[in-house]
Amino acid sequence: MSDHRLILEQLLHQLPPIVLASASPRRTDLLASAGIPHRIVVRSIDEAGLSGATAADTAMQIARAKFAACEDLTRQELVICADTVVELDGQVLGKPVDAQEAREMLRSLSGRMHAVHTAVVMGTGGARVETVATTRVWFRWLPDDWIDAWLATGKAFDKAGGYAIQEGIGLVAVERIEGDYNNVVGLSVGDVVQGLETIAAGLATASEKAS
Repeated sequence: MSDHRLILEQLLHQLPPIVLASASPRRTDLLASAGIPHRIVVRSIDEAGLSGATAADTAMQIARAKFAACEDLTRQELVICADTVVELDGQVLGKPVDAQEAREMLRSLSGRMHAVHTAVVMGTGGARVETVATTRVWFRWLPDDWIDAWLATGKAFDKAGGYAIQEGIGLVAVERIEGDYNNVVGLSVGDVVQGLETIAAGLATASEKAS
């Protein structure tokens, strides 16, 4: 076992079982690849009207709402909630509702830089951590036939901005990034691990005070 896996395993022994409150297969794959066992719970929330002063604030408001919907689980488990938004010219690009909206999003991103914000709220008991990671992404110019071919796969509609960096049009569109690649996929694993460390330290301190 590698050193980082051993350290992570020791950390996880200090924490209750982990719940990922997300239907995203990309987020569960990222946690699994990092060696973080978890179960998945999905609870729907109404995101209408959830917005902040900035795109990053909007992602945080939605992540907080997701956490509130699962807060009953935090008595016995550690819940991780996340939300990802794409920001272009100060406007939030969420998940497109249809092919026309997805096409408009991708055309607007073509040849330009945008930001991807992922907000994470995690906690158990009285311990809670909130983080927002931001990655800047530069797109090459996208010909319409590339966009149409991607839309034909039907995979654009469950992704903020209508694309995924790790598949399909994202593999050829992204020219460069500045920041955490995993954040664009859907979850900054480094931020999650740091959050787990903070929670573990807080639980240990609370236990010492109680004794």
